[in-house]
Amino acid sequence: MVASLLTGGNFSHGLFEGWMKDDRTMIGCCSDGIRPVIFRIERID
Repeated sequence: MVASLLTGGNFSHGLFEGWMKDDRTMIGCCSDGIRPVIFRIERID
């Protein structure tokens, strides 16, 4: 997700279409089952 935003991508097409109101923002999480962490990843122009 971070690499996509760093290269100018967005989340308005494909698998992520309709997940977020803003195509420059995505919610992600780490896969640690004991201490999961949720991230809000946003591209700032």
